[in-house]
Amino acid sequence: MALKLATYGHVPARFRRTLSTFGELVDLSSLAARSDNGYYDALILGDCDEGAILGSDRYRFSQLCLYGTQYGGDLLRSVAAVSERILDPYVKHRASIADYIASLAVSLLSKVVQEDPYVRSGMWAINDFSPPLRRGLPFVRIGIAGAPEVSETVSTRCTAFGMEVAVFAADHRSHKLPVFSSLEELAMWADLLVIASKFRGGPAILLSRHLVQHLGRDGALILLSGTTQRDVEVVQEMLEDGSIAGAALCVERSNLFLDHPIFSMHNLILSPRSAIHSQQSLGAIEGDICARLAPEPREQGPKTP
Repeated sequence: MALKLATYGHVPARFRRTLSTFGELVDLSSLAARSDNGYYDALILGDCDEGAILGSDRYRFSQLCLYGTQYGGDLLRSVAAVSERILDPYVKHRASIADYIASLAVSLLSKVVQEDPYVRSGMWAINDFSPPLRRGLPFVRIGIAGAPEVSETVSTRCTAFGMEVAVFAADHRSHKLPVFSSLEELAMWADLLVIASKFRGGPAILLSRHLVQHLGRDGALILLSGTTQRDVEVVQEMLEDGSIAGAALCVERSNLFLDHPIFSMHNLILSPRSAIHSQQSLGAIEGDICARLAPEPREQGPKTP
């Protein structure tokens, strides 16, 4: 029997085509689809922009499938309240997200973004200048705010390089890592600060010059999710005046345009937020969702001779 499915937030067209093979597919992000109230066999929740609100009191869902990694806690709670079951395929693939955070951290500290154009431009060959020297990884302190479910795995990856990891959290008892109850104190302690705003239903974390300047001129910043236009402006200002040494921004398509001045900055890594997944983990997540939507096979009776 064909299913009645809905998506909300960003779900790529490639995966939408796969979902449509199970039945009717409606995008509730579209205003034109909002008039279609009622019951759905499943809602696939993708990445949601800042301020996204779904009038969930108008809908009922047999299943809620968590596909994205960026959505606010209010949205998640309201949709979960009208869903009979919840599928969270990320539980088995947290290590992939932790790998991505660790790889961004190592790339920033190693200054590969600065060194590559330095060589390609010919500056290294024709000028008697030293290349931008990388920072030694041992004893680097990484502070993480907003991604508690992957923090311990990030720590496992980074401690192999001799780095230390601490987190920002209100509850000290639920963490095995060192905990700071103040974002400012975490930034003062850290050499590199990772901020994951609205990460999988987590709280919004506001970025400001006051917060980031605690990192110092040798500090670096990673914005993993929830990056707003204001965040981009803050990072741009602080890179331009040397308040911090480098940054990495994971952005949506709507955040930046090619003529934005931040594109010319030599000490900035820009990454699409979809890169948070590996090929293997995203394929497995989509496979888990499709397996949940597929009808259960009927038991076969004994064959007649």
